Amino acid sequence: MGFKDYKDYKTGSANEEFEKGLSSLSEGSAKIYRQYFNEFLRWGGSTPAEFYQWVKGLEASVDPRDRRQLTIAYNDFAKSKIAEGVSPNTVLSYRKAIHKFLETNELTLKIKKNGGKTKYRGQKIILLDQARKLVDLASSNLRLRALLMTLKDTGLGVSEVAMLTCEDFHGAREYKDEDGERFKAWSHPLIRDKTGEGCHVHMGPEAVAAIEDYIGSRRIGPIFITSKGQPHKDEAGNITSEVGFTEKGSPMMSSGITTSIRHHCKVLRNKGYRVSAHSFRKLFETSFDLEGSLNVAKKIMGKAIPATDEPYLQYEDELTKVYMHVYRKRLSLYKESTRIKDLEEEIEELKAEKGTEVDDLRQKMDEMQKSLEIINKRDIERRIWEKEKKDQK
Repeated sequence: MGFKDYKDYKTGSANEEFEKGLSSLSEGSAKIYRQYFNEFLRWGGSTPAEFYQWVKGLEASVDPRDRRQLTIAYNDFAKSKIAEGVSPNTVLSYRKAIHKFLETNELTLKIKKNGGKTKYRGQKIILLDQARKLVDLASSNLRLRALLMTLKDTGLGVSEVAMLTCEDFHGAREYKDEDGERFKAWSHPLIRDKTGEGCHVHMGPEAVAAIEDYIGSRRIGPIFITSKGQPHKDEAGNITSEVGFTEKGSPMMSSGITTSIRHHCKVLRNKGYRVSAHSFRKLFETSFDLEGSLNVAKKIMGKAIPATDEPYLQYEDELTKVYMHVYRKRLSLYKESTRIKDLEEEIEELKAEKGTEVDDLRQKMDEMQKSLEIINKRDIERRIWEKEKKDQK
């Protein structure tokens, strides 16, 4: 084959070239890019071909200031998404999807980087007492309670939580701590669509109990399901609500989990705490980091870790031991932690040691008392002897 043979290469439509570019990405990333770009097109009332011609016209314009129209359009789109409750970071992902389309179609125009950014408006990590409050408020909603506990105990993202199945839950290895609390570790890694990394899923007793209450006798299928099914979609992926919903028990999608948690977090968000489903992931990672086990957290969460540290994290049982240790100290919401019990035992030992010291002091005092009695006795005898001697004179 020579260079001359490339003259036969057929350039496809704008959308076909976009799909060729997506083929180099992981399946999960390609799906997200496709979804985000199509949302942008629907917002602008355009097709891929029409959008391509519009941007091509901006690039060819005699007045370079016309090129700002793309950034202005994106900024308006970003504002509309943020108004819907979409996070600024997710909005920037829409920008990446649009850029992917432009690059694969050999267009050089770019959206300025500040498009869609907003100022940080508070914390993004959830505190343990805040998580406890959310769980308490969800006590009558078994699915929501199970979701909150799962996010807290596993450190998984919403996409991975949506992938959890009853088969994996029931087939997971089970461990018990010294208090008899049950922990679960998945028998095989859960592969993340986004990165292809494996999540070594672990669950603490609170998530295990909450899921068992939620799924009841279900043994197969996704753990988290919808209460009324998903809206039907046409071949292009557009929702056609007039057709109705699918059967009850359809898998809960990641977007549904995100919306459910965001709505439930309003009680904290209204007080200025910027928390979401992702906040539980940050809580999980921070808890392990505080215990000096950040790489263990990354291994469980499905994040990349340094190649030099990989050999030390190959043994699942070791991962589970570290997980159970950190869980008892940092992630348990309701159960008395082993750390507190250990402190109580230390206090008892100190009391015992102090008791021994007191006994030693008492013994020394008794010995001193006996010595004083002997001294006093001898002093009395000396006085009597001196008096007798004086009387004799």
